[in-house]
Amino acid sequence: MASRDSTSRPLILAILLLVSSALSAQTALEQVEKEVQRLFEATKPSVVQIKAIRENVMPPLAIGTGFFVNSDGLILTSAQVVSDSNPNDIQVNWGGKKFDAKRIGFDQRTNLALIQINAKGTPPLKFGDSDTVRVGAMVIGIGYPLNSTISPEVGNVSSIDLGQIMRFFATSHICSTVRVMEGQAGSPLLNTKGEVIGMIVAAESNGSHSYAIPTAAIKIIQPDLVKYHQPKYGFVGIGIREETVDPQGNPLPQPKVLVEHVYPGTSAAMSGIQKGDLILEINNQPIHQAADVMNATFYLRVSDMMTIKVRNVKGEEKTFTIEIGLRPILPPKQLGDGIPVSQKQ
Repeated sequence: MASRDSTSRPLILAILLLVSSALSAQTALEQVEKEVQRLFEATKPSVVQIKAIRENVMPPLAIGTGFFVNSDGLILTSAQVVSDSNPNDIQVNWGGKKFDAKRIGFDQRTNLALIQINAKGTPPLKFGDSDTVRVGAMVIGIGYPLNSTISPEVGNVSSIDLGQIMRFFATSHICSTVRVMEGQAGSPLLNTKGEVIGMIVAAESNGSHSYAIPTAAIKIIQPDLVKYHQPKYGFVGIGIREETVDPQGNPLPQPKVLVEHVYPGTSAAMSGIQKGDLILEINNQPIHQAADVMNATFYLRVSDMMTIKVRNVKGEEKTFTIEIGLRPILPPKQLGDGIPVSQKQ
């Protein structure tokens, strides 16, 4: 017959392991908490609150967040905060002081805007590599919720998302569980190194998820806003349509992307590409869905050369070379690449 000591020893060991695990988990959480606090304290001097008086728009006062991108007072924020205001009716709260700001430029398509205050030695946030962001990564948003004091919001990347049905961003955004409220549009989204990997531009209607335009896209748009006060997008010259079912309504094994429209006078029109062509590749990258086309073309600049491989209605595979033109200033829906999202529904 086993002794009481021999029968109780496994139970004692199990309890010790559970206690040890609980203590380890608590210690880990405390370390995460301290790291979030450290990152917040290190980066909050670079984040500002923005108030703009809007013309003929309700409500008349727009409130948002922004952050410095250089040492000369240049601030990146959301276009929805400042685009409807008089260029000089913008105020920035930074370091307990109020500064008048001027609008440098904005882009409704990506919801980006640049404003500037008359100040030197402003602390810019460092940009990280948004291309390395993976689902599950911890991220931190820093902003001014509900016209209150600056605060951090921690979450995780849940997807690299283009948008919801019939509502598209111009390129894939970082979707995370960072919850945002009014006043936080334009907040920087940081990785665990304190680097900016995106700027928050949209949210689900219930606030459960937010969407940040990645720094890779910001780096394309920001120089144009400084130099031209508006973006200089490349334009392929085609509209696309994604099909997910066959003519009988049965689901396809995978989506396919067809040329829906070829715009007259563009390099695409002169290349020979036709409406109804099935898009197989762009610049040697396979195309499986509309998001692939939008991501592949968003980063193209005027005068770049692009190759596109298609299969026409006769089953023939052809490759065309297209010179990228300047995107017309037209509503994106007319150009066949979706509707920019200011707030997800």
